[in-house]
Amino acid sequence: MALTKYDIGDLFQLVWNYRALPYPMLLLPDGRLLDPKKLPKYDPILIPARKETSELGVPFYSVNNVGMEIFMPVWLNGLQLENTVVSMSLKKIIVETPLTGRSGSVKEMISTADWEIDIKGIIVSNSNDYPDAEVKELKDLIDLNEALEIQNVLTAICLSEGQKVIVDEFRLLDNRGVDNAQPFEIRLTSDIPFELIIE
Repeated sequence: MALTKYDIGDLFQLVWNYRALPYPMLLLPDGRLLDPKKLPKYDPILIPARKETSELGVPFYSVNNVGMEIFMPVWLNGLQLENTVVSMSLKKIIVETPLTGRSGSVKEMISTADWEIDIKGIIVSNSNDYPDAEVKELKDLIDLNEALEIQNVLTAICLSEGQKVIVDEFRLLDNRGVDNAQPFEIRLTSDIPFELIIE
């Protein structure tokens, strides 16, 4: 078996023109990066333990399918999505009423729209082959026509307990000639369960 070398950061930059900072890293006052390996050695008792879970009990770290540690993993219905970054947005619904003879308007808060969640990721095979089994597993999950459970540090903070998400859009992107990787993007919307009581 031939050895395959890849850099997930390079793949993200290639597909989305997005370059994450090295992890772990420290930024010096002049903007240069400091290699953590060059930090002075301290007594291990003085170094605080790494926080493994959020205040809500969601893991900060996991391991992807090639054995690399990842930060802020995402699970959908228990399936860990590979090598992801997550962004979330929320829009307030406001009614603006212009006033005659005055500048500006009266703003009335009506409600809050649903959370919109954008997940970008890259499935990387642990061999030189295309990760077709992993891609099919993700596609089969997307094919479920039901609200999905999501677990992530950000979604645990922003969504209310028990709130699920629905898939608005799923994209398998051009892999730019990398034969053992498949970029994907999932756009989700939060789904608040309602209970209709008929008397």
